[in-house]
Amino acid sequence: MFINDKHILDGMDEPHIKKIIPKFQYIRSPNTPGGSITPKFLVMHFTAHHLASSAINWFRMTESRVSCHLVLDRDGSLTQMVPFNMVGWHVGASYWKGHSGLNNHSIGIENVNYGACDRMVDGLVQPRRDSGGFDPKVWGKPDDWLHANHPLEPNIKRYWQRYTEAQLAALDLLTPLLVDHYRLREVVGHEEVATPSGRKTDPGPAFPLRHYKQFADFRNAGSEGTYTVVADELNLRGGPGPEYEIIAKLTRGTAIKVLKHEGKWALVAVDTKRGYVHESFIVKS
Repeated sequence: MFINDKHILDGMDEPHIKKIIPKFQYIRSPNTPGGSITPKFLVMHFTAHHLASSAINWFRMTESRVSCHLVLDRDGSLTQMVPFNMVGWHVGASYWKGHSGLNNHSIGIENVNYGACDRMVDGLVQPRRDSGGFDPKVWGKPDDWLHANHPLEPNIKRYWQRYTEAQLAALDLLTPLLVDHYRLREVVGHEEVATPSGRKTDPGPAFPLRHYKQFADFRNAGSEGTYTVVADELNLRGGPGPEYEIIAKLTRGTAIKVLKHEGKWALVAVDTKRGYVHESFIVKS
């Protein structure tokens, strides 16, 4: 999978990609001022609704005045709505590390996730507003929600919908791709950059934001040291490229020592073996 000259995802029909992203579609949103940008940040959101179609339809309506580059459904299906080198209206009033108005400096991913609910009735999480089609018997099962405080609301405990394994697997694929291609400085949550502070709470405490920040941290660190494998399975190869033989397969959580970098590949030591791994799938410990 790669980003082609039109700044959209390509190669989505490759068998190993379809196992992670079962469906990809490109539906252009009219909500962009046009012109090109050089993105510096990747902003993670939740849609505040349980259906991808609601977000996609909303972003297609001119009167909504909102859009986002990607919408990631709960089964890993992906919809691109704005080219990555164009402004998407997904952040609003914002400031981060010297940059105001992050719409002009960022790529946005809307993850299909309801966000927060305040109450549980008869053992099922209930929405805090009328959200058409939200059936608590389907969507309100307690195991699918995290009961937690948001850092911006330390005195309020809410139910936060968990992100699915399919979504996180897709993000493990997409995040390093976007970070590497656009040399992004940082992965941030909408909640971090929205102004005034507290205006937004997405992607919320159920989202492993620290994990995705590490993809940019690693790329920008450019240093040797101890790292951890973040892919379910990572090939240790005899040279810096996919054409080299596989020496071993490393599992998620394996600690490795990075000895040097060669492009997007790292020479590593693990136990008694030495070989190369792609740097997109390791993070600094």
